[in-house]
Amino acid sequence: MVNRNQGSGTRALIDRLLQGVRPAGYAVQPRNHHAVAAAIVQHRADWGVTLDTIARNAGLGFLPLREERYDFVVPRSRAHRPAVLAVQETADRAVHARGVGAHGHEGADVTAGGIVLCGGRSRRMGSPKALLPFGGETMLQRVVRLLGTVVSPIAVVGAPLQSLPDLSADVIVTFDDREGRGPLRGSARGTHRASRQRRDRVRHELRCPALRSGLLAEDDRAPRR
Repeated sequence: MVNRNQGSGTRALIDRLLQGVRPAGYAVQPRNHHAVAAAIVQHRADWGVTLDTIARNAGLGFLPLREERYDFVVPRSRAHRPAVLAVQETADRAVHARGVGAHGHEGADVTAGGIVLCGGRSRRMGSPKALLPFGGETMLQRVVRLLGTVVSPIAVVGAPLQSLPDLSADVIVTFDDREGRGPLRGSARGTHRASRQRRDRVRHELRCPALRSGLLAEDDRAPRR
């Protein structure tokens, strides 16, 4: 592999995905996305994490891992400058474009959000399903991780005062306002939070520990066929 420099957002994502594994090339840490692509083009590395536009401009294959959100911050005194208006106009066109994704990627659908319901009483399990260990992580962490490869954002809906395992900072965590109202109420709660950022939703209840990202991708595409 070719890595990225410590402190970069890409490096934080790589380390989170590798979960302590250190592949060959991990110590090679260029400081920008172009250098990652160059290392692969020059056959000094087999793979790395970079932006889709840079990978495609370099003639490389690309598989999406994660969508990133950026805030465009400008002082009010400069808001009407031509360069600022040009950036805003370009961003608006990209967001409203259809058929190629919100940021111009082909093949990466980031129009759906995910809702994970984990507030059930787990009577049949005898202990909370969200905290059950499964392959080095809890069941809830596994479901959220796999769902995150397909959709963004993800809203986790728990019961009032429910204890949850550590989740990624970009996961929306919310709780039912009243206990025992069932999955429909939980879905409404999660939809309210997730739909602030995405129009479509994929709901998943915490009942499928053998969940695979490929199945989630099929489920995500189905409503828009």
